[in-house]
Amino acid sequence: MKKEKTLGVRMDPQMRRELEVISKVLHVPESTWAREKLTHDIQETIEDLKYQIVLEYMKGTISREELDRVFGDLAEDVDFVIEKTKEDFIKAKELAKKLE
Repeated sequence: MKKEKTLGVRMDPQMRRELEVISKVLHVPESTWAREKLTHDIQETIEDLKYQIVLEYMKGTISREELDRVFGDLAEDVDFVIEKTKEDFIKAKELAKKLE
């Protein structure tokens, strides 16, 4: 069972009034609409940032656990591509030295 975590959000009065209007127009509770919108925007942002997430993982600023959360089973593929890229880079450097 997933544990849910509560996130408090402060918003200015104008945004709060706008949220009330959206809620009335869509006939959904404010919290439901805000949660669904936030979920959608986070997922969209993750898709946009996947390349940067991999780069940060390579630098060590993102852990394997965090990578797993974003990529799931594909995290293994990310590790494979990183390892092959390193091997190919080493081979290219060795070849460049031989050609000098």
